Amino acid sequence: MLHTDVCILGAGPGGAATALRLSYLGIPCVLLDKATFPRDKICGDAISGKVTTLISRLDPAMMERFHGLDKQVDVWGIRFVAPNRKALDLPFTPNYVREEKQAPGYVAKRMDFDNFLIEEVRRRPDITLLDGVEVRDFQRTEAGYELTDRSG
Repeated sequence: MLHTDVCILGAGPGGAATALRLSYLGIPCVLLDKATFPRDKICGDAISGKVTTLISRLDPAMMERFHGLDKQVDVWGIRFVAPNRKALDLPFTPNYVREEKQAPGYVAKRMDFDNFLIEEVRRRPDITLLDGVEVRDFQRTEAGYELTDRSG
């Protein structure tokens, strides 16, 4: 049995980012996901400037490691096209840009972005990542919650 004050179910971008934030605050946690990483998920694959801003605030070196991946495509804006073929272009305003040529947003495969975040999680000694573990049941106890996986 593993004991922890914080257990996060789901190691996608939200769960991984939460675990990373807790780690940077000095709060250890356990991060569980039923999939084994790297894994792919169907998604729009957009990484907005808000995401890059949050990553940079968490750890600017993490954003530098992301730029070093070369698995993302720069995005400088978005175009909406109506059924009548009229277009509306919205340029992105950079929130985090180390160099003028760095884009404020990106498109990257979910597999690549999620795995990048998981690799960042693996860098942190106070995050216990358990992938390939599916929580089957949970019970409230006096001390909190008891989670049970497939193996019992």
